[in-house]
Amino acid sequence: MLHSAMVSKPVYESTRGGEKGLSFRHVVLKGLADDGGLFVPSHLPRVDQQQLDRWRTLPYTGLAFEILSLFIDEEDIPPTKLREIIQRSYSSFFIDDVLRVEPCYMGEAREQQINVCELFHGPTFSFKDFALQFLGHVFEYLLNTNALRKQQQQHPATGEKEDEEDPASVTRITVLGATSALAGLRGKKNVEVFVLHPHGRVSHIQEKQMTTITDPNVHNISVEGTFDDCQKLVKDTFADLAFKRKHNLAAINSINWARILAQTVYYFYSYFQVTSPAQQKAGAKVVFSVPTGNFGNVLAGFYAKQMGLPVHHFIVATNQNDILHRFFASGKYEKKIVMPSFSPSMDIQVSSNFERFFYEIANRDSAKVTEWMNKFNETGVLDIPQDIHAKACSFMASYAVSEDQTLATVKRYKEDSNYILCPHSAIGVYALEQKWKELSANVSYPVVFASLATASPAKFADAQQKALGYVLPLPQELERIMNLPSRCQKIEDGMVALKAIMEEASKSACQSQSGESRLVGKRIRSRVPGSCANLGSGFDVFGIAVGLYLTTEIVVTERRVLASLIGRASSCHNHLADAFPVMMADAFPVPRACRKVSPA
Repeated sequence: MLHSAMVSKPVYESTRGGEKGLSFRHVVLKGLADDGGLFVPSHLPRVDQQQLDRWRTLPYTGLAFEILSLFIDEEDIPPTKLREIIQRSYSSFFIDDVLRVEPCYMGEAREQQINVCELFHGPTFSFKDFALQFLGHVFEYLLNTNALRKQQQQHPATGEKEDEEDPASVTRITVLGATSALAGLRGKKNVEVFVLHPHGRVSHIQEKQMTTITDPNVHNISVEGTFDDCQKLVKDTFADLAFKRKHNLAAINSINWARILAQTVYYFYSYFQVTSPAQQKAGAKVVFSVPTGNFGNVLAGFYAKQMGLPVHHFIVATNQNDILHRFFASGKYEKKIVMPSFSPSMDIQVSSNFERFFYEIANRDSAKVTEWMNKFNETGVLDIPQDIHAKACSFMASYAVSEDQTLATVKRYKEDSNYILCPHSAIGVYALEQKWKELSANVSYPVVFASLATASPAKFADAQQKALGYVLPLPQELERIMNLPSRCQKIEDGMVALKAIMEEASKSACQSQSGESRLVGKRIRSRVPGSCANLGSGFDVFGIAVGLYLTTEIVVTERRVLASLIGRASSCHNHLADAFPVMMADAFPVPRACRKVSPA
């Protein structure tokens, strides 16, 4: 792992060596490298004890700013804008602290405290909200600033025009991914979203959370197959470079570096919540147990540890789809058939983010990683050299949890601690119960145990019924969506059908955008007697008699609908003149809402 004090600006590179020296703006908007690799920081910043001491008392948003600033150059997102994006990203969470820790106990005598870190208090009740709320706002900001730069380039004095195929200069993107947490992307300007999910292999509530988002820019697509099939469609589409460039494809899965980056923050925050200042001073380290499918969540923790977060070890907790556990147990990374489970978000046999981990434990040897990934893609099997496997195990242990063990854990924690776990979170807790004694033996510093709770138990009614004999009442926010209309398209013939849907939606979006753009610059005027406002019936006659008229002018711009009051009577209505443009800007966000305005 290469480290840096981050004196120079942060830059990124592909795990397969084909692209280097790229900006944060570039890698976020591009998503996946053209050589098929994943983007990683070229150098990782180091955090010292003094920084940890200073960060301990920060609120979540303040901590997020400190950490994200280390990876995002000011030219990409200035500090004031980054603070604003972070505040907006986490203002939608249901609790002020964003993340809550609940103490439970494990061991035969329940003698050992386990800290359950609840990551599900965001709008979709999933840990993914931590990253996708942030990513949605980042997409919107970067596209807006790209558009402004493009306008400035129309003037000869600004220099040569940028390459329009450069992702760092695009003004509209097509986002493609396989994820259930869409709230952060709905309604975003110049962002067209296509989201895949395996047909019949997500919980009913997860499906409703996706398919009831019917914003014009969001397209839900169900795929006959597994989550791995969805991921393969995403990667294969990105591999078609002509199609990728035509539609400016960007990623929302954790293959997008911004998602991993945003998730590193909650490892730091969790550490400060589960340890005391005295324990930190004594050198305390945390064991994190992480329910793991696509490897993005635990990978974020790995990068936090590499930055200097005091982590003793990670536990990669898997369900019966145990490709990761088998790798850590034997050194063989082998794809098998995906089996449906009560923890559907972990029903994965190809973990996309594992490539980033390979890159780090192989000392950033891109040629070796390329060879490994090509072999795995061809054969479905990869045997890692013994020294590389030993290095992987020095960071992470693993445990595979069966369906019966998962349900028994849900039941036991309800009975013993009056605490209800979702099936994914129960897997993390059970794996920690099996490994904590082994991992804390012969250690000279205090060890604290934490398990990440990745989703609200309310989202998985089948598991509740099976484990507890009843189903929890839904939170109001989830109850509300159950009767909303849904929109989803099902495909069975893979790439051909997916590209056809994307092409058709792209045409419709362009036509809609063209229609909206024709409104820009239009002015609407209405003329009324100036004394009629708020004075009551009959006073307009007085305005006519004395010749006082008030003209309201509405102007459609690129960013908003602006209103102004014109005429001799306008000075009598300063209060309205001050308030009206603000009200109009809120009520009519442009361009989509411009359809509500009829140009004169």
